[in-house]
Amino acid sequence: MALFEGPEPENVSHSSDKPHDHLTYDQFERSALQLCDKPPLDFYKGDCYHALGHVSMYLGEYDIQKTMDFCQLFDNKIAAFNCAAGAYMEHTITKGTILQNGTYLCDAYTDFPAACFRYEFISWKNKTFDYKGAAEVCLALSDALQRAGCFHGLGFASFFLVYRQPDMLPKICSFGSRTDRRMCIEGAAGKLNQFYPEKQQEACTYLDDSQIASLCLLSKDSALNKNPDLYYYIHNRKNVQNRKSLFSLPLSIIRWVFKI
Repeated sequence: MALFEGPEPENVSHSSDKPHDHLTYDQFERSALQLCDKPPLDFYKGDCYHALGHVSMYLGEYDIQKTMDFCQLFDNKIAAFNCAAGAYMEHTITKGTILQNGTYLCDAYTDFPAACFRYEFISWKNKTFDYKGAAEVCLALSDALQRAGCFHGLGFASFFLVYRQPDMLPKICSFGSRTDRRMCIEGAAGKLNQFYPEKQQEACTYLDDSQIASLCLLSKDSALNKNPDLYYYIHNRKNVQNRKSLFSLPLSIIRWVFKI
């Protein structure tokens, strides 16, 4: 299973292109919760939980709420968040961000908004990400934690733009409340830290707010652990007002962005 990075559950066979012919969702759920704690793990543990989110969405036949409920079974909030991020990424790559009824994915499913908006906004990307348009989407959200998660996704999707122009970070993350700006900065800076830490350090020097600048310099995991409640957020599941259709890029471009 290509999306499952790391040790696989027992009874997974590679003789078929349909792994769910050999592993039921119930079997997966029973074995998965302790899987990332089993040695040997010679890679970033967050990627293990992220991969489980991919697998849960795939084996669950893209039942989004079923997968969100699975991710909430993890006792660790950061593990749950990483699982949700993998699930939303899987749905975005395979099914897109607009559901069959025309509703946007992050409007219909409001659990873990920081995880969801990461990949909705990534799917907007062309040569230049419309961060101002994304900010309008975020500012229209009335729920403060959902809005903060949205701004995290905005920052995350601005990764390439900030990589090319580090001095753009303060401008991209200038919208909303102080918490919104912080979440935006953590989204962009955490992704830079993962691949280009020298660019992260350069971008953070352009911030005027010293406290936020210090958070900007953290790794992705450190930022998550500073305030996990901003990332682990279970909404009351009432749909927010649906947005007008924007646009969604072809799957080939999304795959190029994700390098898969």
